[in-house]
Amino acid sequence: MEGSEDDGVNFYPQEPFTRLNALGDYAKHRFPRDIVRLWREAVDQDLDKNGVTDAERDAIRGEYGEGEMKRLQETPHLIYGTTLLFVGIADTFIVYAQIGDGDILTVSDDNKLERPIARDPALFANETTSLCTKEAERQIRVVIQTLADKPPALILAMTDGYSNSYRDDASFERVGRDFLERLRNKSGIDDVRGKLKAWLETISEQGSGDDISLALAYRVPLPC
Repeated sequence: MEGSEDDGVNFYPQEPFTRLNALGDYAKHRFPRDIVRLWREAVDQDLDKNGVTDAERDAIRGEYGEGEMKRLQETPHLIYGTTLLFVGIADTFIVYAQIGDGDILTVSDDNKLERPIARDPALFANETTSLCTKEAERQIRVVIQTLADKPPALILAMTDGYSNSYRDDASFERVGRDFLERLRNKSGIDDVRGKLKAWLETISEQGSGDDISLALAYRVPLPC
């Protein structure tokens, strides 16, 4: 996909990537800037259309106090604060990007599990980086994986409510291998699609109590 300067969206470079260093330069510099710009444009559009309701103002005052309400009025983007997990898959490379908490896992054909983006050591307790902050552009971490060999068999991107439902990383990371095993069954894709909502609700209820969002990218094996 390609964008133009005139269509209002410049998420993709105008010329196709012909060299890996061109991709790396775009991913490092323009890509985070484009993400933040597009997000803020969407927030501005929603603020223009809907504004902040009285009920929302009362809720903010009740939970955070009048001082925080004043700060949010001066910087309304803070009300829309959100983390982001991004996976873009092309024929010869995969781009991973993240700001804030959450997890991206990959599982290879031989069940090797990896984290393309390591957890951010700057995150602690319940504090997280977010698209709403002034530093968002430099806080977006981007990793490019070239596909010289086989791509991952499975990629999972999930919010922190999932990992927080497990007692340790080892228990949580088994989730990736478990999903790959289920997907490889004869009716695996349909089975996972039909049961996923109930699984996530159960995991949350028995674990963190937080909402969980999960995206899966599964490479279906070609028939022999």
